[in-house]
Amino acid sequence: MNDVSLRLLDDLSSALENDSRFSSLKKEEEAAFSKQECRLLFEEARRCREAYLTLRLEKGEEDEETILAKKAFHAAKTKLEEEPRVASYREKYAQAAAVYRQIDEILFGEYRGHLSCKERHAAR
Repeated sequence: MNDVSLRLLDDLSSALENDSRFSSLKKEEEAAFSKQECRLLFEEARRCREAYLTLRLEKGEEDEETILAKKAFHAAKTKLEEEPRVASYREKYAQAAAVYRQIDEILFGEYRGHLSCKERHAAR
């Protein structure tokens, strides 16, 4: 990369670091994951998800045990998402993700839908 590109990337990184949406997200993340109740809810949802996915692979989607595990996962995930700190974090995360999507579209939007390098060479 040339010096101009590196400087522009550094400027973008600094702008994102100083943007209120990202600093707010960082604060919410620290608040949510410093709270033991949130960590326990997260761990429970992760454990239920793993159990469900394992059963789905081993026994199939229609197996009664798999269905019960799926319900347990859904309940654990809902409980986690309804916890006020986690809900606030998810809201801030959505705002930050929207900024990243905009940046992605600006940088790479014109390249979507075009042939890849491999496809262009194969077409020659």
